[in-house]
Parts: sequence; structure tokens; C-alpha cells
Amino acid sequence: MESNKISVIVLSDKREQLQMAAMIASVGAVSGNEVLVFLSMNAMRYFVKGADEQAPCEGPVGKLMEQKNVPPFKILFEQAVTLGDAKIYPCSMAMDVLGVEHGGLEDYIGEPMGLTMFLDECKGGHHTAQKLTSTTRPRNCSSRTVPPSRVGSVSAAAGLPGSVFRSPARAAPMEH
Repeated sequence: MESNKISVIVLSDKREQLQMAAMIASVGAVSGNEVLVFLSMNAMRYFVKGADEQAPCEGPVGKLMEQKNVPPFKILFEQAVTLGDAKIYPCSMAMDVLGVEHGGLEDYIGEPMGLTMFLDECKGGHHTAQKLTSTTRPRNCSSRTVPPSRVGSVSAAAGLPGSVFRSPARAAPMEH
């Protein structure tokens, strides 16, 4: 199997989206791929040491995952790091905004990184990002197109419930 680089941006606080991102990271990493994960915004709070808050379910699948004892997303992220070639980077801006010190995050979380540096690390890989659904999108946000200079040559990882970046010639609109 050919090794690839898979990059995932995690920003949601919803169980299903966190679970899917963790599944992509863990399966990708144990399959021999280099996996880069960027934690930011609402997802960050679940990775603070000692955090026991449960992510809310978006719908019936989240409730079923709870009932069927599906391995929690935090365990899957940790396994991606310990069993494969995954690196999880917390967003330095989100850490500053939330007042989180690096030592306050789970031990498997890497050094804080800014978005610019993360995007540079992602060059040449397959990228996915979570998409805000119409029910969670703030009213004052509009769709925007990702400038080709910011995207690079990118293809999609199938199955993530989120935005898919395309090659620069066909940059896809992203919802905020």
C-alpha cells in the first residue's frame, strides 16, 4: 500500500463529526499514512487534561454510537498517534483565546501551531475539513471561495461530513 499524507482540520464540538475525524486519523495512521490533525475552535475543549464533558450528539447516529459503546473519539485520536504516524497539533490562536496552556492538553497532543504553519506542513497531501451545517452556521456568515493560492493541490478523503477542498483550478466554495 502506498503511503500518503492525510490532513484533517477538526473544529466541531459535535460527537459525530469528532468521531468521523478520529476514525479518518486512526485508520489512516494505522494503514501506514502520515496523518496531520489540526485541533481548533470548539473541538479544543475536549482535549484539555481531565476534561470529562461529553460532546453533544447531532442526530440519531450519535445516540446509537453512545448506546453501542463505540470507542470514543479521544481514544481513536490517541491510537492514531501511538499506533501509527499521526501528529495532532492544537491551534495556537484557539489556545490563546481559551486560555489553555500546552501542558494542559492530553499527552498525545503535539506542540501548538498556527494555521499558516499547519497549511505549510500539509502540502502534497489529502485534506479534509469539517463543514458547519446550515443549522449551526451563524446568520452573518456567507459562503466564500478558498483562494487557489491558499489551497494548493488537494484531493478529498471520502466520507468526512464536511467541506472538500479541490485542486486550485476548481476551488470549492466553503461555508463558514
